[in-house]
Amino acid sequence: MESPPSKKLLDQVRDALRLKHYAYRTEQAYVDWITRYILFHNKRHPTDMGRPEVQAFLTHLAVEKNVAASTQTQALSALLFLYRQVLHQDLGNLDALRAHKPKRLPTVLTRDETLRVISALKGPHQLMAKLLYGSGLRLMECARLRVKDIDFAQRQIVVRDGKGAHDRVTVLPESLVAPLQEHLQRVKQLHDQDLDAGHGTVDLPDALERKYPNTNRDWGWQYVFPSERRSTDPRTGLVHRHHLDASGLQKAVRRAARLAKITKPVGPHTLRHSFATHLLQANYDIRTVQELLGHKDVKTTMTLRLRSGQVLHPRPQSRRPGRAQPARLDSPSALALPDRKSLDRLPTAREVVGREERNSLLRETLINTASRLRRLSSAAPISPRLRRERQAQHDVVTGAQQIVQRLGRIQARHALRFRIADAGQFPARLFAARRLAFKRQHAHAERARQSRHLPPDAAVTDDANC
Repeated sequence: MESPPSKKLLDQVRDALRLKHYAYRTEQAYVDWITRYILFHNKRHPTDMGRPEVQAFLTHLAVEKNVAASTQTQALSALLFLYRQVLHQDLGNLDALRAHKPKRLPTVLTRDETLRVISALKGPHQLMAKLLYGSGLRLMECARLRVKDIDFAQRQIVVRDGKGAHDRVTVLPESLVAPLQEHLQRVKQLHDQDLDAGHGTVDLPDALERKYPNTNRDWGWQYVFPSERRSTDPRTGLVHRHHLDASGLQKAVRRAARLAKITKPVGPHTLRHSFATHLLQANYDIRTVQELLGHKDVKTTMTLRLRSGQVLHPRPQSRRPGRAQPARLDSPSALALPDRKSLDRLPTAREVVGREERNSLLRETLINTASRLRRLSSAAPISPRLRRERQAQHDVVTGAQQIVQRLGRIQARHALRFRIADAGQFPARLFAARRLAFKRQHAHAERARQSRHLPPDAAVTDDANC
């Protein structure tokens, strides 16, 4: 066995995590699980252990400690990182040791319950809760929000380095503009006092502090919700004014839920779930809600749709095909629910795709079919039977073009694909029978109209044009 390296094992783990730019909270969690794993096996070195010891530790967590499936998976991920990235040992396939994660529905508050919880909060915690509900921010995204990321002119908030190291843009409700500006004035006074005292610095991401030495004192990089006291950075050892502790908001929201006499388990993340659910209840596009929340997969947003009641109690469809007509939201000043104008400033997935791109298949099919008919018409003389077949194909395409003008383009695309497929598979005799059937249907509808004294064209279907 090789001699152990001069650096301690946990220091090697921290170096490997920082080399791969893992989050600081992930670093803390992984180091804690590795420490518990070593203590569980009576301080044996991990190089002397392997798959049986890992399995025994996970069994201890599941059977004796009765931890959740996500907690067991996090412990397994920490041990896999230790053996694969630090010790470079292969433990084989450990997928069988992963716990099955149950599917649970999130807790959602009604609008009245949300108002009661937010009203029970005070000070910066109330403003943070309004941002969680009005912009759909996560807890740490709200705590790490900086002054430069709030755009009052466009009513937008830029979320930097969110979950998965992704940036996104979300709405800034109109009802929060004035309270935020007043709050930032007080924060600016606190920052000026720190500068006069020789402090006023803030931690910067990556190597920006080394590249721009004085940027850490700029007003734009300061936290929107700074801490009351200065603290020491655990990584660099420098004294900064950090943001508010996330646990303080968690305790405040739980205490406010008890004061509001709400029996549901309420936390800061519950306000984010309520933000998305209330938008879906107001008939907003699910893709827009996904972009506001920063979900990587729309399936995650679909779980909130179950709580919104759209699946069990669907709302009536819009009168115009292909375009949703969301209901107008009520945004009282006490709540931070975004208004319609704020959401309209953000491009939806339907706007990004565009009407021209959605109908490209329809135009391409029409052009190809017309070109084919021109080539066939300019060819050598053909038999009467083949001429009838091609005439039937031409009639089908002409009828589909008329449908394009009467129906929506999306519905016409499917109708055109169906009829052109028929034109290439069925002979002219069958097409003649289909046309005769359409004529009979038209005649039957005309007789029914005359018998009921309906206005003209009231009982004629779109298929009669074919």
